[in-house]
Amino acid sequence: MKLTKIAALTAGVVFSFGVSTVFAADVATSDEVVAKVKEAAAELAKDATAGLAELNKKDGKFVWKDTYVFAYDCKGDKMVAHPMAPALVGQPVLAMKDKAKENAKELFKELCAAGEGAKGGWVEYQWTKPGVEGVFKKFSYAHAIEGSTIQVGAGIYDDAATVDGLNGKL
Repeated sequence: MKLTKIAALTAGVVFSFGVSTVFAADVATSDEVVAKVKEAAAELAKDATAGLAELNKKDGKFVWKDTYVFAYDCKGDKMVAHPMAPALVGQPVLAMKDKAKENAKELFKELCAAGEGAKGGWVEYQWTKPGVEGVFKKFSYAHAIEGSTIQVGAGIYDDAATVDGLNGKL
């Protein structure tokens, strides 16, 4: 009986480790987010129509692991590409607030400001996670498309990250 309990406990630990490793592999990193956002910005700068069509594909190359690239027009105040929420495309975004219970941020105003820098920038805010109840700390990287009022962004959930730390890696 004791041996059976030890075997079951060991199997449970190994299974849990294996599952957490699989889920950990499915989490986008900040470096991946920056690379994908810059790739999307370059594509949009070359051919905005084709680039926006690609960004709007739910199964496109800009949807990976647990995140995706989206695009918004800072001057035109609208979402221009969102693969996971197509109903947002064309909708105003500058007044959109994060999900914080107190002191909610005007998320897209902050993204627009962060994205204006030469390297782009990160913004911290509170947001929901798909499939999980509650509100969580999230970071999105924003990058402007040269010669355009459109910016591109993507986000990660990372409890240990800070805006200063993420911006320091740019």
